[in-house]
Amino acid sequence: MHAVSVPGAPASVAVADRSDLVATGRRPDTRGLHLDSVGVTVGELGAVIVDDRQRSTNPRIWAAGDVTGGPQFVYVAAAQGTVVADNALAGADRALDYTAVPRVTFTSPAIAAVGMTEAAAARAGWHCRSRVLEMSNVPRALVDRDTRGLVKIVADAESGRILRVHAVADGAGDLITAATYAMTARLTVDQLAHTWAPSDWSLRMGRPELQVLISHHPCPAPAAQCLRCRTRPRRAASARPSPVAAAVCPR
Repeated sequence: MHAVSVPGAPASVAVADRSDLVATGRRPDTRGLHLDSVGVTVGELGAVIVDDRQRSTNPRIWAAGDVTGGPQFVYVAAAQGTVVADNALAGADRALDYTAVPRVTFTSPAIAAVGMTEAAAARAGWHCRSRVLEMSNVPRALVDRDTRGLVKIVADAESGRILRVHAVADGAGDLITAATYAMTARLTVDQLAHTWAPSDWSLRMGRPELQVLISHHPCPAPAAQCLRCRTRPRRAASARPSPVAAAVCPR
């Protein structure tokens, strides 16, 4: 039995397990490269300091990938390498936008996210609203008998622009790709809800569930602040029964 502390949680949680997995990340091993002798500056952890064009403090030396201390993903390293080639060899003067970089943890169920958290969005000056839909309310998940997890969408309260999508579910890694496209195109929740999607897509959540998920918030408090609205969805009012739960305030 172990006690696990979660940042922001009111108290530690006791968890019974057989083993622990600790992911500590990677740090660049640049100690033997003598980069200081050629005017390349590195950070405290050994990462090569680069600007938004991937150029180091030596204007003739560029760097890409994990050695720069950025997001440690294969697709980010590949994109940075392309930018280096374009800028160093063709003078393209390109920069990358990391606003919609997706991240996936391939557990069971998978954990995936893209965009800013509600807290980060609030610090950036956004007035957010959010919705949470548990997979137990998605018909296809019921058919597949795998209702573990949920989907959460965070959006700007005024424009409806999608700021974050978080998913814990089977196939969450596939879903987050579609969410990345939506964020890159700066789609609103209304536009996304009215975009066609097959009923058997990666996360088994189609248009009806999405429309309910992002329906207008009916209670006086903003959805991002209404814990009951976010954690206790209730069945939407309908002329016929539906297995889809709406984020309706129980008050």
